[in-house]
Amino acid sequence: MRLRCLVVGILACLGSVGVAEPAIMDEEGAVVVETDGEVLSALLYRDGWNPAHLVVQESEVGKNEQWLQFQWRWNLYAEGETLQERLKNAGETVERLWKDRDAADADPKNAWSVISLRRAHTSGSSLDFLDPDGNRIFELVVEIRNGREIIRVDQVSIDGNSITMSFPHYGSRIEASLDQSGWLEGEWIKERGDEEEARLPFSAATRNMNFCPTNGVPLAYGERTEIEGRWVVNFSKSGRAIGEFELLNPNENESEYSRILGTFLTQTGDFRYLAGAVHGDGIRAYESLMPTRFQMSVFDGAHAFLFTAEIQSDGSLKGGFYSGNWHHETWTAVRDDDAQLPDAFKETTIADEDALGEMVFKNLEGIPTRVLDLLDESNAKARIIEIFGTWCPNCTDAGRELVSLRARYGDDLAVVGLAFEITEDFDRSVTQVKRHHEHIGTDWPILIAGLSDKAKASIALPVLDKVRSYPTLIFLNKDNEVQAVYTGFTGPATGEAYKEQRQRFEALIEEAINE
Repeated sequence: MRLRCLVVGILACLGSVGVAEPAIMDEEGAVVVETDGEVLSALLYRDGWNPAHLVVQESEVGKNEQWLQFQWRWNLYAEGETLQERLKNAGETVERLWKDRDAADADPKNAWSVISLRRAHTSGSSLDFLDPDGNRIFELVVEIRNGREIIRVDQVSIDGNSITMSFPHYGSRIEASLDQSGWLEGEWIKERGDEEEARLPFSAATRNMNFCPTNGVPLAYGERTEIEGRWVVNFSKSGRAIGEFELLNPNENESEYSRILGTFLTQTGDFRYLAGAVHGDGIRAYESLMPTRFQMSVFDGAHAFLFTAEIQSDGSLKGGFYSGNWHHETWTAVRDDDAQLPDAFKETTIADEDALGEMVFKNLEGIPTRVLDLLDESNAKARIIEIFGTWCPNCTDAGRELVSLRARYGDDLAVVGLAFEITEDFDRSVTQVKRHHEHIGTDWPILIAGLSDKAKASIALPVLDKVRSYPTLIFLNKDNEVQAVYTGFTGPATGEAYKEQRQRFEALIEEAINE
């Protein structure tokens, strides 16, 4: 019986019920977990990742259907102010539930269903985390993993067998229900504009399978395909980019499956943390060879990206790129370990610096506000105008970087944000900006500047020759003289490029401070 087996496993993880350990130790006795928020995750769901899927290209017969994978897991947090209290409460709760397991079968209200705690012999399932008295036991959050990135989804609501996982700062949500086989089935729903929504089929396993969707198959004949490194990429619609790929089992003798991590750097940003699998040559019917191929994907609540590729006979790559179910293009790539993109500080130029003084947009209370007045009120020596959208993950990365820079330079650095949103609904834009504030911890004023359409944004910002990317950062000194304009943002998934970008930002800020 599944309920009995999983509860036994939970008890084993907790050790002696009611006897709390002060911390979780590694093999050498060092404390690796001591914060309350990580306790049950580490004990009950350590490496307990499950597969989830989003279909980006549907087909009635299933042929040529394209879908991306990512990993997800539940985290259940017990009540308690301290680590010891949380562990003690969790242990006592599990012990009580184990004693009441037979009563739970008799009364559906008493079912304690931590998703995979389904009773195989019943016709229905419940997502309610209730004790026998009908009280909710744990706080529930969901985590999503894309390669080395873990995203916490705090807004999770349950109604019977249905669940909603919300990403309000990106205007999207997953709505799903638990089916008879223990899978969640539903849709990812993404706001795309005024009264427009995109919907992608969603499914996810709930059995705590410790599943890694990046698992591929061993490359045939013990040979490794040359994939790692830097590639010059040409997208059929989006233009030039650089691909950087890394295999997780680089040694030929390792039996571990061929998994791949990577990203694409573009002239306006990057495609964040991608993860996937490599599939080696294999014998098909008639002894024809199947080309070595790989796919990588990412889901972060704002975007659902899928990249597919095959290695050609000349060593080049050829593949497809899917963004949700609304965008598709092809791409090719050739290896070039020295490939570079244009300097992001040279992409956008100042067209009319005097126009800075004329930039007036509504604040969150609807009051027209002059951008330079906000900067002058700060008395900061270094200043940044942040052109962004709350719908944009690269802008979120940039926002977090600005939060970090503000923490380092304090009152010497001022930031003003100009939000370009996906609709012209002012109230909605204000709501999204406030969610963005809360999501990344910004502390600077943000004005509602207009629609995210780049042509319209360029008209709203005549100071620039054009708006090419979200985000775009304008660096100024204490006299509001433009020192530089940075187009796009290279996120943390890009490694060394991200570190180099940070160094250049700091150099500009410190130059303005030391004037």
